[in-house]
Amino acid sequence: MTSLNQTKLAKFSSKKKSKAKLELSCVNKPCIISHINADRLNRKCNKLTKDKKSNAVKLTEANLEVEKLTRENKRLRKSKKALFKDKTNLIEELAREKVSLFY
Repeated sequence: MTSLNQTKLAKFSSKKKSKAKLELSCVNKPCIISHINADRLNRKCNKLTKDKKSNAVKLTEANLEVEKLTRENKRLRKSKKALFKDKTNLIEELAREKVSLFY
């Protein structure tokens, strides 16, 4: 290499180094800020995850309660049908007895 080329290369590399230092000093500050933001986001994420798990538990409990109430409702409907059938049978029996009293 000629000395002129070496001088140009030396200037270029020193510019590159100073630019790299400048970029590094600029990057460090946002890095700290982004680290703080990352901590905040992490805390929010953890809280949301905890809330999500809590809501999932509540939803599961609510679903179990709904299933329990659905079974109870079916049982009561069957009981109601049976009582209505008994009532109908009693009315028919009473009507037959009244008719037999007249004859």
